Amino acid sequence: MEDNKNSDIRKAVNKTDSAKKNDYRRTITVVIVLFAIGLVIAFSIFMIMFVKYPYIYNAEYGRVTIIRYIGKEEEIIIPEYIRNMPVTSIRREVFFNHEELVSVTLPSTLQGIGDHAFDGCTGLLSIDIPDNVGGIGEYAFKGCDQIKHILIPENITSMGEYVFSECQLLETVEILSTYISRGAFYSCNNLKQVILIEGISNLSIEAFSNCYALEEINIPSGVTVIGPLCFNNCSNLKNLIIPDSVKEIYDSAFNGCKALTNILIPEGVAYIRPKTFADCTSLKSISIPSSVIRIEENAFYNCSSLDQVTLPDNLEFFGSQSFGNCIDLKNIVIPSQVKLIPMKGFIGCIYLTDLTISYGVEIIANHSFEGCLSLERVDLPDSVTIIRDHSFFNCINLAYISIPRSVQEISDDVFEGCDNLTIYCGKGSYAEQYAIDNGIPYRISTE
Repeated sequence: MEDNKNSDIRKAVNKTDSAKKNDYRRTITVVIVLFAIGLVIAFSIFMIMFVKYPYIYNAEYGRVTIIRYIGKEEEIIIPEYIRNMPVTSIRREVFFNHEELVSVTLPSTLQGIGDHAFDGCTGLLSIDIPDNVGGIGEYAFKGCDQIKHILIPENITSMGEYVFSECQLLETVEILSTYISRGAFYSCNNLKQVILIEGISNLSIEAFSNCYALEEINIPSGVTVIGPLCFNNCSNLKNLIIPDSVKEIYDSAFNGCKALTNILIPEGVAYIRPKTFADCTSLKSISIPSSVIRIEENAFYNCSSLDQVTLPDNLEFFGSQSFGNCIDLKNIVIPSQVKLIPMKGFIGCIYLTDLTISYGVEIIANHSFEGCLSLERVDLPDSVTIIRDHSFFNCINLAYISIPRSVQEISDDVFEGCDNLTIYCGKGSYAEQYAIDNGIPYRISTE
């Protein structure tokens, strides 16, 4: 009896174990089938996304953003719609350094191009930016060496720094937008023509810096600011008219524009900033308006052909080396509002012969007229009180200088190298004693 009971229990347990094994096998089978179906679905999605379109993209909020390019084609066409949604943006670095790209067709639905999107696409021959694009990121087309023409549509209101910089073969640019970013065309060495529309108010920092082939540009009326280094080293820029609307011209704006021959600065500009026209070696004349009250350091440094410049009566200050190495400059009148002739203000002006220092000037600073080899006569006004180190150093033809009684300080080496000099001064004056102490010939002038 007991044995029969145990036998029934063993049979029941065996049946249970067998059922569990069958259930386990069925579960494994279902999992394998589902996994296989998943693989098929995933492969299908991959084929749809990356074979039909060689992009990884993000589709949300009813629009598509291209986030990565995985192809190697020379020519690509980005569709207007993917999965019935418009392609509206290309994200950062999508085509970065794809040197094999020759042609890219952008969709008309596109609204934004990200930072570095086509940076380093050195084989890209052309690019047409759709009219709907409102923003282009920084360095987006940097180094696209083969592009020769760019048209920037009017809807662009945001443009990153150096967006088309170093496009070496770029020749013409037409800008329909009213915004130009910093360094937009920096070092586009072959750029010859730039078309700007009315409505632009600001030419940004380095916008056309190092565009060596640029020969002329029409700055539209309405521009109020020319930014620092804007046309720096545009060494072939010959023809330039600065419109009357311009009120600010910043540091080094035209530095190194070696082909410029004349400049008319419009009325309303108050400051000529550091190095604004430095190294403009062909500049022969410049018209400085009465509104200018300050000329900063090196503003016209090494303008070696400059022979005509009139400083306005309202000028209050000009900085060190403002006219240094302007070797062709023959005459200059220092206005009465200027209190200080600055350090090295006219250093190296070797053909300067006619110098007029107006009453009101008080200090002649270090090296002011050093190396002015053609200077023969200087008459200092009664307002001058101090003459500092080397201010007339090596003025080898200086034979006459009148020093008034107002001068109460002259450095020991002011006239070093002026071997033909005679000082004209009042009897018992500081200048007379200075001449005696330094062994310089002098004559007592009639006061």
